[in-house]
Amino acid sequence: MPIELTSDNCKFSKKFKKQLSKLNPSVKKNIESKLSSIFAGKLKADLKKLCNYQIADYRLKIGNYRLLIAYDEKNDESYFISCKHRKDLY
Repeated sequence: MPIELTSDNCKFSKKFKKQLSKLNPSVKKNIESKLSSIFAGKLKADLKKLCNYQIADYRLKIGNYRLLIAYDEKNDESYFISCKHRKDLY
């Protein structure tokens, strides 16, 4: 069962916020606008379940950037833990 990303069940870590703030303003604006569209239900999230990746359960692809998400099934909450360019992440 795929996870549903809404503004109510998503939390952002300090690390994620710091990485996002360091990005180029145009890239940051693009990521923020895509996230708000996904949260509003206007856009389908490009989520993929990760295998053998210890710190995250899912990844969200936005352009050349990957947002790592840890999912808590018990509380049905998604934690955005990292935002990096794909060349730096893998």
